[in-house]
Amino acid sequence: MPELNLDNTDERRRHLDIPLMKLDEKYTLTILYVLRNGPIQKTDLINIVASSSDTVKKRVDHLVEEGLVQEVRENQRPFRKMVRLTEKGKRISCWVV
Repeated sequence: MPELNLDNTDERRRHLDIPLMKLDEKYTLTILYVLRNGPIQKTDLINIVASSSDTVKKRVDHLVEEGLVQEVRENQRPFRKMVRLTEKGKRISCWVV
């Protein structure tokens, strides 16, 4: 099996299975970085990222579409909607510094 040179952007993109230009949108990498610590409420994510709620919601929606994060509703009171990384998101977030 050939060795992967993940310093090469094209190889990294193929290996991670997502266009890197989509990760370049403002706050997207920050959101992935924050979610590495575990699930978080969207309102807390907005406060941490320190951006408008619309921007963060759009980025989260985009990350959901890409299969990198998922929104889950907790089944205990108070009912909260949490955002967390998927397995694919965890692989991608490993590259976020």
